[in-house]
Amino acid sequence: MNLIPKSTTEAVRRVIKFAMDTFAFERFIAVCSEEHLALRRVLEKVGMKLDEIVPENTEINERLVSDCFYSMEIVRD
Repeated sequence: MNLIPKSTTEAVRRVIKFAMDTFAFERFIAVCSEEHLALRRVLEKVGMKLDEIVPENTEINERLVSDCFYSMEIVRD
């Protein structure tokens, strides 16, 4: 395995795998700006599902932006 991930998607997959192998997490949660389409695509590629969009929830650079809440349940054998 190459130590440096080739993409953001691969890096996120590795973080999730590490957390699954190391900790007893049952669920992963991620929050990002609704406008951050690239990150939203990455989260969906790794299997996370959009749970909710909260309008005008976070202030960034003196303006309110909507937040997307994603989650993924961990199924263990």
